[in-house]
Parts: sequence; C-alpha cells; structure tokens
Amino acid sequence: MGRAQQMCNERAECVLAMHEHFRALPQISKQLKELNRQVDKLKRFCIQTELAMTHLEALYTMTIGEQKIEAKKATLKKEKQHFNEIARKELNWISSQSRTSVFTEGERRLQEVVDEDAEKREELMLEEFLSR
Repeated sequence: MGRAQQMCNERAECVLAMHEHFRALPQISKQLKELNRQVDKLKRFCIQTELAMTHLEALYTMTIGEQKIEAKKATLKKEKQHFNEIARKELNWISSQSRTSVFTEGERRLQEVVDEDAEKREELMLEEFLSR
C-alpha cells in the first residue's frame, strides 16, 4: 500500500508541475511576443541607420570630388593667368619695338580682339568640361 501511495504522490506532483508549466505558457508567450516586437524595432532601426550611412558616404564622396574639381579649376586659372601675363609681356615688347615690325597697329588690335575671343571661348569650354 505504501508503494501505491508513493506512486500516486509522484504522479500528483508531476500533474501539478505540468499544470504550473501550462499556466506559465501565456506569460511566456507574451514575453516572446514583446521580444519579437523589440527585435523588429531594432531591425528597422538598423536598416535606417545603414541607409543613412550609405547616404553620408555618398555625400562624402561627392564632396571629395567637388574639392578636387575646385582645386583643378584653381590650378588651371593660375596657369591661364601666368600664360596671359607672358603674352602681355611679349605683346608689350613687340609693341615697343620700332614701327618696322611685321604687324601694323590695326593688325595688332585685330589680333588682340581675336585673342580675347579665343580666350573667352577657351574659358567657356573649360567651365563646361569641369561642370560635367
């Protein structure tokens, strides 16, 4: 008889343990749903952060490119000024020579106008090229 009672007690303890476990399932289920919701929020945050970082990297790359273009423009402008200065010096030297030079005054003025037009066209072409 003692053995049957012990088996009944063990079985009753098992039934009570299962009952407690099943009573805790809704609470565990709620906790799992809450954790899933938090994981979804974190996932959305990570995606948004990654997208923002991608945009920042693109902006950084564009900024570096623009800085290189500006530096190239400045270099070309300095070179142009240098060559214009050389041309002016040569023109002054030529005009200070005796009047037996190859060019007459009218031809020299015409040449200056042509040079200015060519210079303007060159500058426009350079700006168009660099703006692409």
